[in-house]
Amino acid sequence: MGLAATYVDADTFRVSGDYTADFTANRKVRCDCGVDGYKYVVVSASSYGAPNTTVDLTADSDDLTANLASVEWSVVKPGTAGNIPLHDHSDEDAGGPTGRVPVITGGVTIGYAKLLAANDVAGVAVTIIADGVGDVTSFLMAMVAVKPSAGTPDGGPMYVRNSDSYVVWTNGTDELTLSVAANGSVTLQRTAGSTLTFDVVLQAVWI
Repeated sequence: MGLAATYVDADTFRVSGDYTADFTANRKVRCDCGVDGYKYVVVSASSYGAPNTTVDLTADSDDLTANLASVEWSVVKPGTAGNIPLHDHSDEDAGGPTGRVPVITGGVTIGYAKLLAANDVAGVAVTIIADGVGDVTSFLMAMVAVKPSAGTPDGGPMYVRNSDSYVVWTNGTDELTLSVAANGSVTLQRTAGSTLTFDVVLQAVWI
């Protein structure tokens, strides 16, 4: 059963009582935001000021909404207080900023892998890999599955270099395109048509 919580802002919530021993840095929390669904976040810090504990979240946590009703923390604590430390080099559920998992050989990171996803992709570009450390420096390969809001789901293998793009779904009118920018960021966007939206899942690897 969740603990009643009050929305403060997208990265902060408040609970009644002193829960600083429970909301420790790097602990994962599931937040029930009602009609907005569950948000999965990681604690940055917490502080008690009678009668409430204020909990701050990491920048890569899901954004909370004003419909926040309750929160539930993970069973185990990270770090020296618990038995499963939160790593800083894999996905967002383990502390990484973009959810990427490094591919390492001989002690050297040569690439990354991740299960990427986006829902309701339309005419505005959705970033699935951000510009920064661990982005695409040469090319991205993926197996992609696309479910349009109308029409036949489709998918298959794809290969895209930096400064290039690939149409991952089309019906002759609407098109969904994956683009890899020169800076290494990756986006999905409907680049033709005006009606469909797309749910997309990619099992991707890149260097």
